[in-house]
Amino acid sequence: MDQVGQIREKIDIVSYISEFITLKKAGRNFKANCPFHNEKSPSFVVSPERQIWHCFGCAKGGDCFSFLMEYDHLEFPEALRILGKKVGIEIREMPGVPSYSQKEKIYKINKESAKFYNYILTKHVIGKKALNYLIEKRKMSPALIETYQIGFSPTVGNALANYLINKKKHSIKDLLDAGIIFERNGRVFDFFKGRIMFPLEDQHANIAAFSGRVLEDSNSSNSGSPKYINTRDTIAYHKGSQFFGLNAAKEEIKSREQAILVEGEFDVISSFKEGIKNVVAVKGTALTENQVALLARFTPKVTLCLDKDNAGFEAVKRSLASLEKKELLTTVIIPNGKDPDEAIKNDPYAFKKAVKSEIGVYDYLLSQTFAKNNKNDVFGKRKITDELLPMFAQITNEVIK
Repeated sequence: MDQVGQIREKIDIVSYISEFITLKKAGRNFKANCPFHNEKSPSFVVSPERQIWHCFGCAKGGDCFSFLMEYDHLEFPEALRILGKKVGIEIREMPGVPSYSQKEKIYKINKESAKFYNYILTKHVIGKKALNYLIEKRKMSPALIETYQIGFSPTVGNALANYLINKKKHSIKDLLDAGIIFERNGRVFDFFKGRIMFPLEDQHANIAAFSGRVLEDSNSSNSGSPKYINTRDTIAYHKGSQFFGLNAAKEEIKSREQAILVEGEFDVISSFKEGIKNVVAVKGTALTENQVALLARFTPKVTLCLDKDNAGFEAVKRSLASLEKKELLTTVIIPNGKDPDEAIKNDPYAFKKAVKSEIGVYDYLLSQTFAKNNKNDVFGKRKITDELLPMFAQITNEVIK
């Protein structure tokens, strides 16, 4: 039996597809609303006997490989390696199957880059200042640093490029495609320099991109630069498509049937440190439709815990349309500080209490809107109406409305 057959034999298609959508028993088969087209009554059928799936609405169907390819928009070689990894089968080269797609090359480059950055942070003198900052100021343990594969990018202009080209034998073209280097006047330079590095993993544990944060040091070579910069868009990464911490949090999100959304990496890590592990970072001020669709695979409920300022309030408002579209139950946590990271530092117990005291998103929007406008003044009433009516018009659930 070839590797494809071995993988197919080891994966129970009902259990596997249940990781993505909710299946209900229907006689000898299982049914669900099709994830590949909009429908009101279920026409997506999974057969445990034949180990196949088929949608009678859009006519798509196949086995575990075709489901993953369709669901995550993958090519066959990538689906093969993901499912092989899932069941513990290492994929060897096969006739007619490319060794690596361009997207997989980028994942490989990013994985090696993450190891390089982590080595610099934890083992090399260049990373000592950054390591001290994380341990002493941010109170991170070595275990947390390893969990999130945190690293440090050297200030030397092409240290990573030299390592990947000379030691790992990657081509300059592939490194440019990965967004990890840039070219100027015929020379190559590292894209990230002198920054704390956070890998952005997808739900399959592939490192799709990086986020780099400056050290809080006025003498830094990045003085005057943006606090955070991300990998530019590539075929493996598009801005607004990923979360920080999703791979580490996804099982907890599934088991709790709740995802807590925060803004930044340190918010996630501080929460994880306090035992709140179903937390991911949006990496922006508002959720995108792609991010909401990704969350909907894992949970029916989203809890927003964004920064306690006007920008956080506006982010909740902007996220609402996408959350309503996917019919995700949405609640809000109001942290006892400007953000979750600060709240946890000030009083971890109070933050945990706030997590348990979540409120409905519309209750939050009502209270915040009334608090910042004078309801006894004609102009205040108009502002309240102008703010709230467009939001309430988005509500699809008649009971909530």
